[in-house]
Amino acid sequence: MSPSAQQNPNLKNKSVFKHQKTVMGIPDTVFVAALLIALFGVGIMFKLTGWIVGSVLSIAWLALIFIPLQSIHSNDAQAWRIWLRMWRHPGKLTATYTEPKKLIVLRGNDALPLHSFTKKRKQQ
Repeated sequence: MSPSAQQNPNLKNKSVFKHQKTVMGIPDTVFVAALLIALFGVGIMFKLTGWIVGSVLSIAWLALIFIPLQSIHSNDAQAWRIWLRMWRHPGKLTATYTEPKKLIVLRGNDALPLHSFTKKRKQQ
């Protein structure tokens, strides 16, 4: 059998990790939302400050929006999904709800608890 036929089907690359449409290195859904926000901000800046100052402020506004988005999504196109989940459920990735586990070290034919391997501190 070839190595590819012996692969675990659960370890095969899923379609979500394959090609995703991006614009300027930003996923297309995020780009559209950012573009709407950017155009709204540019319109407000031109309306409030005029064409000359509005142009300078608009360039700064566009850089403020799109440069962080490009850096966030440069290595992970799905990063925006994690950000949205963490805003809705901020306590999911904290360590406050962990339960202490009993760790056992297998050594030869013996199963020893982990605390027998750790050094105990002297109480003062």
